[in-house]
Amino acid sequence: MSEHEGRPWGYWTRLKLAILADYLPAFLRASAGRSTEFVYLDAFAGEGLGIDRLTGEEFNGSARIALEANEAGGFTRLRYFERAAKAKELQDRLVAEYPDRDIKVYGGDCNVEIPKALVGLRHLSWAPTFAFIDPDGMELAWQTLECLADHKRGYRPSGSSKPEYKVELWLLFPTQ
Repeated sequence: MSEHEGRPWGYWTRLKLAILADYLPAFLRASAGRSTEFVYLDAFAGEGLGIDRLTGEEFNGSARIALEANEAGGFTRLRYFERAAKAKELQDRLVAEYPDRDIKVYGGDCNVEIPKALVGLRHLSWAPTFAFIDPDGMELAWQTLECLADHKRGYRPSGSSKPEYKVELWLLFPTQ
């Protein structure tokens, strides 16, 4: 198996990705009619593919699941965060496979890179935004969650009676 074919994973990974694959179209459907822009953030994007360690079957990782969620036209801006050593390879592969999509893979520590990405997305702070955070360990800093929570603050004019919505956030906790 080459490194870019995917890592071997077990039952729990397949199950959580199946739940994500069911949820993302529902998120897009619920947001349809309110926006033409939809933002997806993936803090630990991985290789984009996985291999079932028992059957050897290849399956889509979270990066591809988000790209293939096509309700309401799908996510229009996809931002992935992965270790520096893997980021360029993931960027090249995803852009080659999905050339018409706005994809950017940030290499390095997601705690440093997510705030940078959100600055670049500030003009879209009003857009429905989904963040998938699935660390292998304790790599996520509390400040990163605060940054995500603050991203949409202030996008409505002062005095508006309409509520401001937050980034929809899925944070999975490793339980080794």
